[in-house]
Amino acid sequence: MMGKVKKNLLRVILIGLLYGPEASILKSQPIDAVPDLTAGVQTFQVDLPTVLKLAGADNLTIQEFKTRQDLAILEEKVAREWLFPELFLGVSLHDLNGSAMNSDGKFFREVDRNELWAGAGIGLNWIPGEGIYQTLAAKQHRLASGHLLQARKNEAILNAILVFYDLQEKQAEFQTQVSLLNYTDRISKQMKIQVDHGQLYRSEYLLARSNYNNTLVALQEVIKDVHRLSAELMELLNIQDEEILLLSSVSDVVPVELLDEQMIALGLYDSAYSRRPELRYHQTLIEARKFERQRLTRGLLIPQLSLTLTDGAVGPFSGVPNNDPTDFTGRYENTFDINAMVGWSIPLDLLISGGQRKKVDALIQLQQNHHDQQKNLIRKQVSQAFNEYRESKNQLRIARESAEFVEEALKQSTERQKLGTAKPFEVFQAQEIYLKTTISYQNVVSNYNKSQYRLYVAMGNDL
Repeated sequence: MMGKVKKNLLRVILIGLLYGPEASILKSQPIDAVPDLTAGVQTFQVDLPTVLKLAGADNLTIQEFKTRQDLAILEEKVAREWLFPELFLGVSLHDLNGSAMNSDGKFFREVDRNELWAGAGIGLNWIPGEGIYQTLAAKQHRLASGHLLQARKNEAILNAILVFYDLQEKQAEFQTQVSLLNYTDRISKQMKIQVDHGQLYRSEYLLARSNYNNTLVALQEVIKDVHRLSAELMELLNIQDEEILLLSSVSDVVPVELLDEQMIALGLYDSAYSRRPELRYHQTLIEARKFERQRLTRGLLIPQLSLTLTDGAVGPFSGVPNNDPTDFTGRYENTFDINAMVGWSIPLDLLISGGQRKKVDALIQLQQNHHDQQKNLIRKQVSQAFNEYRESKNQLRIARESAEFVEEALKQSTERQKLGTAKPFEVFQAQEIYLKTTISYQNVVSNYNKSQYRLYVAMGNDL
């Protein structure tokens, strides 16, 4: 609708300039230079799909939480490594001089013996009650890191979308202000000629030039806003080139329809509570704490297992074997050794004071408190986003009506000028009101689009 309005506006202005009473004089009047939005910089145009892609892939905050997720995955792998045995390979030397006790309790004195063992072995020291629950807790931490990554990703992409729409709105405002500035310049010069011929009061011309200067100042402010928003968007998209001015490739600000009214009617808060990754993040951390607590209770009921297997050659590394100087055939003999143990290890502090268990209980309560705080924050975000969406939708309807009314008023004023029943200043005022209404409409459309994305994310949808 606004594109059609702009075309009609250009046609109306062109008719007024070509067929107005001072048309031939205006053709020879130079228009003052309009401030250049892209002076001294190279522009790079992006659309919303590009912003969504870059914000989701190249945003530094998202990259940080992706790295944290990778770390959580590795920590889960480390927690599972309690199942793996230890392998060893080497040489052992033993030397004894003095007394030694035999198995029957008798002591042998003036003993001089030594031993060499060379071989390999495998050792298992399994504590299932600890390893199982630590692995389950690590899995929950890994899931929590995924939920946190999605929450930060939604937040980063949403920020990029909001800045993009602000930038697009300011670009549209720049074009509108340029149209107003050019038109104000032409009308004021036309009025200057009429003042010189005694057809208008000088005060009317001075008001027109004052309006021109005010429009010029407003246009320069818009240029500053465009450059500021471009810098913000480049930061969010992690674009490193300092010489680029980021601009929207779409010049018209048009309303988008992102939300399904039926989906909204089904329940805003229930959808948010069940789908928001922030709540899932806290829930999985609570589950992780519960597994840590089970390690200190149920885990103690699971017995520990220790197993060592060795195989290698053993014999004296000096002297003669078997105390027989003539026997060198059995100096080293192969020995296979097995040591196994099954049992329970129960720390008495858990039975007496229970300090570790109480500490984990306190951490669970603290995590539950964080969960409840996040739930309250989500309730607030959903309420604010829905109210903003509803009011923006009402404003959009009113702004459309205003644009249609002022368009019709501008047409009538221009026709009256052609008939000589309206002064140029009246047409100028109608044009000024029309362009200001256009800027207001663009602002309403931008706010309407942004409110939809805020509510979309607040309800638990991922970007």
